Amino acid sequence: MGTHTLLRLNVTLTNSLPADVVAALIYLTTDADDEKDEFQEPPSVLPKHPFFECESWSAVLLGQSAYHPATLDTHPVFVQGDDGWSLQSCAAFTNYQSEIRLFCDFIGPYLKVPPGDEIGAIRYEGSEYDNVSLLYDGLRIVELERSEPVRYDGSGEVSYNGCGVPTLDAN
Repeated sequence: MGTHTLLRLNVTLTNSLPADVVAALIYLTTDADDEKDEFQEPPSVLPKHPFFECESWSAVLLGQSAYHPATLDTHPVFVQGDDGWSLQSCAAFTNYQSEIRLFCDFIGPYLKVPPGDEIGAIRYEGSEYDNVSLLYDGLRIVELERSEPVRYDGSGEVSYNGCGVPTLDAN
């Protein structure tokens, strides 16, 4: 059984993303209330990755939950810039099939961030603080359990034991 889980991401991806990856990320970040109609089908060709075999793969970047109110007024961002594709998301969903780990495994090879950078966090249902940091080790995204609580400081950043990482919401 899964738990309501909040996933926050703020990453830069390489400019040379394969077309199927771009199409999948556009689908994952386009809200039905925004640009796609409620019954839009996913891209006809999805990347070959176990993440896309999960039943709820499409909710990973768009999910909202009353358990995590920060998700109720946010929308994911996926835009191309001079330095690469920017992907930002604050979403909540029930993590039944390790969707977070599989999604991180899927985007890991395309990251364009220095090794050691924190690229996001995970918060479990019932927690007021982020429970897990997502770090890029140069090859993949790794999860680091936190031993100290992390609290929003109200400035639009999250304080990670003295280090701030921009986020989409500062509740």
